[in-house]
Amino acid sequence: MKCTSKVISLAAVLMVMSSLQACETETVGPFCDRDEQCPASRLCNKATRICAGGDAAVTDAQDAAGPEQPGSDGGSEDAGGVDAAAPPECKSTAECVALDPGRPLCVTGKCVPCTAGPGPGGSSCADVPLTPVCAAEGPLAGQCVTCTPGAQGACTGMTPICDAATNSCRTCGQDAECAVRDPAGPGICMDHEDGRCASAAETVVVQGTNLQAALEASQGKALVLVKGNTKEAIYAGPGKIAIIGAGATRPIISGGGVTSPGLDVTGGEVFLRNLEFQLSNPGLKAKASTIHIRNCSVSKNRGGIVLDDAAFTIENTSASDNDEGMYSNNRFGGILVQSPRSPKRLRNVQINDNKEAGLKCIGGSIDLDSTVTAARNKPMMSPEFNIDTTCRP
Repeated sequence: MKCTSKVISLAAVLMVMSSLQACETETVGPFCDRDEQCPASRLCNKATRICAGGDAAVTDAQDAAGPEQPGSDGGSEDAGGVDAAAPPECKSTAECVALDPGRPLCVTGKCVPCTAGPGPGGSSCADVPLTPVCAAEGPLAGQCVTCTPGAQGACTGMTPICDAATNSCRTCGQDAECAVRDPAGPGICMDHEDGRCASAAETVVVQGTNLQAALEASQGKALVLVKGNTKEAIYAGPGKIAIIGAGATRPIISGGGVTSPGLDVTGGEVFLRNLEFQLSNPGLKAKASTIHIRNCSVSKNRGGIVLDDAAFTIENTSASDNDEGMYSNNRFGGILVQSPRSPKRLRNVQINDNKEAGLKCIGGSIDLDSTVTAARNKPMMSPEFNIDTTCRP
């Protein structure tokens, strides 16, 4: 009887164990010991004993590999230095320009300075239309910029010069800038107009005594460029013309034996710069017209400058050492103003050592300030012989 009882007890134990195994195999739920216990598309995370997503095997592999080592980013980098596990920083150069102008190029998914990009000299800024040049040096080094002094192709029209400080285009300020910008051109800065560099197509060049012929051929042009001394001429307009002397030494315009003005402007608008007027009667005359005189010298004439019913601006100019002149029964030495029209301005003008009144005004005052000086004009009977009191408002 005892033997039979033991057999029955052992059989019961085996049945219970078999039943438990069957139940465990069939269990499908959040807790697990193996993958078969998890729903489809889910795996058993051995560390947490919870059914997880399909990347549980990757998690298990990372757990098995142990913690990351100091200095490791947990991933690997490709040849371009981009974390293979991380999303790319950029997909286009436009994104990099917006993100950080100092790293404007997108190279293998990473924003880098233009000096580190592909292409000649490390520059690939051609993909950025408004800033197509790579700045290799200066405060904006590494950025895509509009221009550099060595690459001024983007600077045209009224902004022909690249400003080295800002790598942006600006108007010209002096002739030398235009000469560097376009060695084959006239090398003249039209800063009295819009700040462009004069082109060969809009220029008539005077060499020798043919100033009159040049003015007659200047219709539709903007500039008469005087190279060397030349003879007197008349400009009757219409329209506007600039007459500018080339070079560091002012070309001389002279009348034949002081019988006529060096330049007689009877219409239109004339701009004069870097010229000297000598041996004429008077040196320069403008009547019923507009004239602008800058950086000129008027000397050794029978009277310096006559402005009759004219609008004018004169700056950085001298009218000195002229003999007595006569115009409309008015004697003068330096400058005679008669019935002026606006603008009627003098700035930084020297009127000295003339043999008659320095600055004389008839029929109206003019705009002048302390930069206009007059001294030693004869006869020295009164200060009025330097600057006539009627000239002041």
